[in-house]
Amino acid sequence: MLPIILAAVAVAGTIAGGVSQASSSKKQSDMLRSQMNELNSWYTRNRSEDLLDNSSIKNTVREFHNIEQTNNEELANKVSSNSITAEQQVAMSSANNLKWGNSIADVAAKDSEHKQNIEIDYRNRANEIYDNIGSANLSKTGTVNNVASGLYDAMMILTSNF
Repeated sequence: MLPIILAAVAVAGTIAGGVSQASSSKKQSDMLRSQMNELNSWYTRNRSEDLLDNSSIKNTVREFHNIEQTNNEELANKVSSNSITAEQQVAMSSANNLKWGNSIADVAAKDSEHKQNIEIDYRNRANEIYDNIGSANLSKTGTVNNVASGLYDAMMILTSNF
C-alpha cells in the first residue's frame, strides 16, 4: 500500500510542478512577445520618421539657412554700393551656393547616420529578446523532461514493489 501512496504522491508532485513551470513559462513567453511587439512598433515609428521632424536636423538646416541669408544680404549690399565687380558677384554667389549644397549634404549624412543607429539599436534589442525566447523554449523542454522523469520514477516505484 505504501508504494502506491508514494507513487501517487510522486505523480501529483510531478504534475503540480509541471503545471507551475508551464504557467511561469507562458507568462515569460507572453512578456517576450509583448516586448517584441513594442520593439517592432518603436522601429516602425522611428525608421519612418520624417527627417525634418528631427530637432538636430532642423537646427542644422536653420543654421545654414541663416548663414545663407546673411551672405545674400552682404552680397546685395556690396552690389548696391558698387563695391564689387560682376565677376566678384558671380564668385560670391557660387560660394554661397556651395555652402548651401554642403548643408544639404550634411542633412543627408545625418539622416543616414540616424537610420543606421536605429537599425543597430533595433538589431541589438531584437537579438536580446530572441535570446530570451530561446532560453524560454529550453525551459519548456526542461519542464517536459522533468514531468516525464517524475512519471517514470513513479512507475518504477509501483513496478518495483509488485
